[in-house]
Amino acid sequence: MPRRNYLVSLLVGGAFAVGLPGSAQATSPRRTDAVSQVYDVVYSRETIQTLVDLWPKRDGAMGGEISDVFCDSVIANPNEFFGVMARNKAVFAEWVESLADLSFVDYGSCRNPNCLRKAMISVLEKTDVEAPETLKSGLLKKLKAIKVRTIN
Repeated sequence: MPRRNYLVSLLVGGAFAVGLPGSAQATSPRRTDAVSQVYDVVYSRETIQTLVDLWPKRDGAMGGEISDVFCDSVIANPNEFFGVMARNKAVFAEWVESLADLSFVDYGSCRNPNCLRKAMISVLEKTDVEAPETLKSGLLKKLKAIKVRTIN
């Protein structure tokens, strides 16, 4: 159990250390080679698959952490993300169904859920993503319907 939590913490911590994919740093054409190398590992097919494998074993907190990395993966590496999810449709469906509660509740943290939602929508609408249309359109429909909740 602690090893899984360590993995999720390492992945999420790495994402925060180099800037979230929705940030100006991540979307800038000047993204450094070092940041690109980190993204290639953090948002790789292997990492996404590892998190998919952990999904059925998640608890509440772990589910939120995995969901956040899935969201970041849609922005940072959508082709790898959808490539993995095309082979794991049950996990994808469960994730999309619980997405609003896992990643789009604003608890006053540094992460802006509304900015994340908009960045994901932008990538899905404006990027030629290699994904089964049902996965891409299903996620896009869900994201457009989500209203970020704020907890004070």
